[in-house]
Formats: sequence, C-alpha cells, structure tokens
Amino acid sequence: MQRTPKPRLNSSVRFLIAVNLLLTACGQDPATSPTQTEADTNVASDSSIADISAQPDTTAAEDTSIAPDVGSGNVCPGGSGCACAANDDCDSTMCIEGPDGKQCAQACVDKCDAGFSCAQVPQGSDVAVVCVSVWSRLCSPCEQTKDCNHPGVTSARCIEAGDAGKYCGTGCVNDDDCPTAHACKSAKDVDGNTAKQCLPVDSSGKLAACVCSENAVALALKTPCSKSVAEGGTELICLGQAQCKKSGEPALCQADAPALEKCDGLDNDCDGDTDEASCDDENVCTTDACDAGKGCSSTPVDDGATCDADGSV
Repeated sequence: MQRTPKPRLNSSVRFLIAVNLLLTACGQDPATSPTQTEADTNVASDSSIADISAQPDTTAAEDTSIAPDVGSGNVCPGGSGCACAANDDCDSTMCIEGPDGKQCAQACVDKCDAGFSCAQVPQGSDVAVVCVSVWSRLCSPCEQTKDCNHPGVTSARCIEAGDAGKYCGTGCVNDDDCPTAHACKSAKDVDGNTAKQCLPVDSSGKLAACVCSENAVALALKTPCSKSVAEGGTELICLGQAQCKKSGEPALCQADAPALEKCDGLDNDCDGDTDEASCDDENVCTTDACDAGKGCSSTPVDDGATCDADGSV
C-alpha cells in the first residue's frame, strides 16, 4: 500500500508555532503580551520600587559615637582653655593665668578671643607666641603695680580704692576693651600716675566694689585696707588687710571697727595706745585711772591752792 505523505509546514508557520510554545511555557498569553513601550511604562509606575538615589543620607547625622574634633584646641584635658596646674598638662606645653585660674594657652595664629592679646611669653630658653588673658588679675588685691602684671601683660595698674584698699585694673582704650559690668575709666594708680583702666561699675555706670575671681583667690594677694568712723569731729581709723577668699564676693577687710576709747584693756581707736583718756571725768581736781579688770577710778587732788581735800575746787 502506498502511504499518503504528511503536508510540510513552511518556515513562517514553524516560527509562529515556536514563539507560541515559548510564551505559553512562560505563562504569558501572546495575545495579551504588552509591547515594549507598555512594559516600560508599567515599571516606571510601580510605586513599590524606592528611588534611594534621591534620599538624604542620615547615617552620619544619627551616629552619636563620632568623637569631637581633637584639632579644635578645646578638648579637655590638654586643649586650649582647659584647666591645668603645670605646663605638662597642656598640649601646647604652656599653662598660663586666666580669670578662672590656670588654663592651657592657645597659640596666636590670626587673632585672639575677647579678653586676650597676642603676646610673646618666655618658655624656658625659647619664646612662645600665645593668646594671653589681659583680665586674669582684674580686681585682684594689690600693693604695687607689679602685682597686677604677669608674662604677656604689662598695661595693668594697681588702683586706689579708698578704705577697701588697692585693686588691679587692666589697660584699655574704651569700654569695648573691658568685660561685662566694667568700664574704661581714668584712674590714679598707687604711684600717682593717671591711666585708663577697666574698673567695675554698677548699672548706672558709677564705680563699684571689686569682686574676686577664681584666679584672685588662687593667687592669695593682699592689700592694706581700713575701717573708719567719725566721732566728735574726729575721724577714727583702724588698719587691716583684705584678701580674696571666695570667688564672686568682695575681699573683706580684716580690721577692727574703730570706736572711742574705753576702759577695757583694748586699743579701741587704733592709735597705738590702750585705755588712754578713757576715764577722764573732766575734773581738774581728780586723778583718773583705768584698771581694765575693775574699771575707772578717780582720786581727789588737794594741792592746797585750787582744790579741796575732797577733790572740789
């Protein structure tokens, strides 16, 4: 028997069949397959895809473990402005005076902060150029102008302050050169010279009492002071010394309060004598005496001419 031959498919039909089989295997209906343009649009509109390239990087902002910039010069201990006791405590190897006590010096590169000036300070056999506090001894008790100056500061003067004693100012040109609650005033120093100095003032701008700084307490400088009072047209004065004991408070004058002399064995009027004239009854016919333990006594005087035996005229 002769077999009937199977019809042969041309190449175009075979290609279409192959494409259909491939799409069917991938789960895609060829009739509904999107075009290339439609596929691109679907991807772009898919809101589940995050565009992280446009989001800010918050990693650094949330990282609280980042260490301070050690090059800023204010990291303690050792950085500029940090408390110190000796040069070895400082990165700059220089421990200098400041209003709050000793602090590590800052190198003078461009300029210094308010209250500091660029100065050459001896450092062993060398000289260092650092920012030096010009207010470090402001309002410290003093006896001489040299008490108010230190390495790098030469414009301060020891200023008379009446009964309170003598206190350090610091050189200035105008009020901008002075710290808060201070003004640039012309003042006479202990040598009789007049100079413009930063001095404490009250809210009305009038001169006020000095208060002690931490540095003044640490330096333990003293000043002669006095307490005075007027009695019977006479000014009585007692001398003493004042020294800073507590920061933020005036240096108290350690002197007795003067008073009229009385019979108690003390030098009440601070004139160097004790109990003098304290028992004078103003009777020329009596001799007056003071016994600090017993008090005053008066003995009649009989001179046969002006006074009777009972001590009367």
